[in-house]
Amino acid sequence: MVDEIIIGYDIRDLEYDFSWASERIDKYLLRKRQVRPLSTDVSVWASCFDVELPLDMRTRNNVDLWRNLQIMIDMGSNKSTANEVAKPVAIAVTVFGEPELSLDHLDLSDIHPPQIESDWEFLGYDVSDKFLLSVLTNCGYSEEESGSFGQMYADHLNEYHLFTDLNMAINFRSRSDERVKEHSPFCIYGIYALCEIGLTKKNCLPRWEVSKPTNLGGQFNDKY
Repeated sequence: MVDEIIIGYDIRDLEYDFSWASERIDKYLLRKRQVRPLSTDVSVWASCFDVELPLDMRTRNNVDLWRNLQIMIDMGSNKSTANEVAKPVAIAVTVFGEPELSLDHLDLSDIHPPQIESDWEFLGYDVSDKFLLSVLTNCGYSEEESGSFGQMYADHLNEYHLFTDLNMAINFRSRSDERVKEHSPFCIYGIYALCEIGLTKKNCLPRWEVSKPTNLGGQFNDKY
């Protein structure tokens, strides 16, 4: 049995301005219409925090995910540590602990809450390396790869350019390990929306006010 393990939390903007140039879309995305990419990768989906986290708050080296959700929410309500954005939402990032993949690079001590809650909103699966660099949206495809991978996977990606089917994500991960060997082995990461963050709202516990994907207002890229 494959275990899904929470590796940390962050605050991201669900309604960020997606304005990639057509050249970037062609090179990095497989689904090219009606999409606003979300990702573990902050180069694709930026964190709302503009400060580097102290080591004792991170979930692993060189990756700014928070160990403690409530501390993160408190910090996210502070203008001095978090940027004001259109729709700041707390997210959880999980990883699938598969027998053939080592998770020794993770520091999972003191993750709180440590388990997925039933009322968190599942956004999709990303496929990324151990530093959360996404092979799905941030490892460029050649023209030939864009065609072949697009034919195989584009219809299986949702409006966030994420997989919703775990088996399809596993299939993509296997092919990506061969395609981008310098970053392999890749892992499968789940992304969940927990609650919206306001400057005066410092506690989302115990009931999460989930931001539903259908509430994004249809602000997607439709250039293609």
